[in-house]
Formats: sequence, C-alpha cells, structure tokens
Amino acid sequence: MFYYVVVELLRRILRSSTGLDPSPRKISDSIICLFDVRKERSAAAEGLLEQAKLLDDDYFNQSEDCSIFKEPTFKGDLNTHLKTYNVSSAHAPNLHELLRINFNDIRKKKGAEKSLVDIVLQELGPLAE
Repeated sequence: MFYYVVVELLRRILRSSTGLDPSPRKISDSIICLFDVRKERSAAAEGLLEQAKLLDDDYFNQSEDCSIFKEPTFKGDLNTHLKTYNVSSAHAPNLHELLRINFNDIRKKKGAEKSLVDIVLQELGPLAE
C-alpha cells in the first residue's frame, strides 16, 4: 500500500506539470531520479515518503472518515480484506479521496516555502516535462 501511495502521488505531481498522464517509463525514471542510492536523499524524496506515510496512517486509522475500515467492500476483517484488496477507485473510494486531499495539501505553499509539488518538480528537472 505504501509504495502504491508514493507512486500515485508522484503520478499526480507529474500530471500537474504537463496536464497529461505520465507514462509508466516516465514514472519509473522519476522514481530512479528521486531515490538514487548513489546520492544523499533529497528533500523531494523525503517529502514524498513522509506524505505517503501520513496518508497510510490516516487510511489505517479506524477513527478517520476515509479509512480502510469504512470502505464499501470492507467486511470487518482487515486481514481478509487486504488479501483481496483492489486499489481501484471503485473498490477503494476512501483511499482515492485521501489521495485527492493529500495532493491538494502538497500543492499549497507554506509561507515563503515552496510546495512539495514544486520541490519534486524542481528535483526532477527535465523529467517533469
């Protein structure tokens, strides 16, 4: 789930820069650029991982409105549910709502600081085009 969220947030960031859905190749190249083990982890990579962690924490929190426990397909047993879990928007509308909310949050600038979307796009440089 965590990696799906990282990739989905990155896909939305890339789409925000061009208006087009990025190809699987562009997403893979972007992941390689952001998480290159030969260099120190960048603020862009750290921010993306932190956002994915926060989203996953919310999604697995029973008291949250958009939790996995309130998905229409959830039948009361988390273990069984995860074994047959489908991340499509039809089967996981709460997850996709959290992704939408989270993406809107990372687009916002905080005072004079750049937004996480801007930081990621800057780190990716020509890959984001």
